[in-house]
Amino acid sequence: MSEKYQALRLVINNGQSPSAPSSPLWNRMEDMSTAGHLPAFGHQYYCDDPKRFAKTRHYHGRLIYVLSGELNVDLNVESLCVEAKSAIWIPAWLSHGLRVSEKTMFNAVYVHTLLMDYLPVSARRFGASPLLEQITNALAEVPMGAKITKRSRLLAAVMIDEIHASEITVGESV
Repeated sequence: MSEKYQALRLVINNGQSPSAPSSPLWNRMEDMSTAGHLPAFGHQYYCDDPKRFAKTRHYHGRLIYVLSGELNVDLNVESLCVEAKSAIWIPAWLSHGLRVSEKTMFNAVYVHTLLMDYLPVSARRFGASPLLEQITNALAEVPMGAKITKRSRLLAAVMIDEIHASEITVGESV
């Protein structure tokens, strides 16, 4: 097997390889699965009229990927505009509200609190990759309470990697 695919094979084999240790993230997801915890699930939203979602806090983290239009995210002390093909990470317990002023479609993916050690501790807006778009599309189809699968764990692991690999966008608050 070529070196290029060895890392992928390691993940496919649940992180088990005689020559390499397993990943702490993968071990955490395995433990979560055994306990019946889904690593990530989501929804897709489409708003064709202006809409305001009330401020809320979640016990899990939230990744929002804007497919089209733009979304204004009101955080504790600032408001950020997230444009199409961009995303925002909102850590667990951070109060936030959402506003849409035009036709907007976005994926909201909720990430289990047991994975917060592997994610940024503060909110971050970033330009997102086409891969992250596809991952959020797939996770938006996973409802809360869905059956835990290897696929859902793999999608969550790649999503976490994509968040860390992203370029934080700099811009004016709205």
